[in-house]
Amino acid sequence: MRDNVEMYNLFKFIPQTQRSHPDVLTRHWAEIESVHRHIHEHMAHRLLRLLAIALELADEDALVRGHRYDANCDSALRYMMSRARSPEENARCAGLYTRGHTDFGTLTFVFQQPVAALQVKRDAGAEWQWLRIPEGHVAVNIADMVELMSGGYFKSGVHRVVAPPEDQAGVDRLGLLYFVRPSEELSLRGLGALDSPLLKRLGYSRDAGQEAAVVTDESRADIPATEWVRARVRKNWVRSDTKDVLSMGNFRTQLVY
Repeated sequence: MRDNVEMYNLFKFIPQTQRSHPDVLTRHWAEIESVHRHIHEHMAHRLLRLLAIALELADEDALVRGHRYDANCDSALRYMMSRARSPEENARCAGLYTRGHTDFGTLTFVFQQPVAALQVKRDAGAEWQWLRIPEGHVAVNIADMVELMSGGYFKSGVHRVVAPPEDQAGVDRLGLLYFVRPSEELSLRGLGALDSPLLKRLGYSRDAGQEAAVVTDESRADIPATEWVRARVRKNWVRSDTKDVLSMGNFRTQLVY
């Protein structure tokens, strides 16, 4: 059975990421760039400053500097089409469009659209819940980079895409997302060294010496955060060697329960 997901990424409007695009996009190029920059520089940067304030960092722009728009990284606006499947196809793949996962970058903006399909988990032991985004609103998902830099204090959101409810089962679903990813100016070691009074008090910082902190070999590595994200993406396309894998025709997917 064929994968029913189609994606098109529009990376940042900087020289390092320029490539050819279909006419339907280039005709609206200036408007798309304006929206692209607004999401990154006005929405994402504000949230990064709020995260810095929540972490009680002395410098409110500490995280913003690792996510400058003009810096090289893989932040992207994504059009994501999930084609409707027949009842037989949905039964064959247990109603799953995109397996449960967390996002590899820093933040993900999920824009509202009318077809229900997105589900989330509050924690590992929780049930899947439908996520309803009110009209005119945007959902924000915390991704792996925030969990890493906070030592596990902020949790990366687990989510999945499933077949829509019966009254929308025959409708294609077009999603619009913006992935905020760290730039090559940000190192993993630098993230692990964030001087956060909050994390120190709660035992989530590396030097707190308490069990709550999540300290990994990755967080100690002196490599650009961009390369870490790219390595995670590449690894995601390698077939899992775990037993928790569901066969679906000619492809396999790892499930998150």
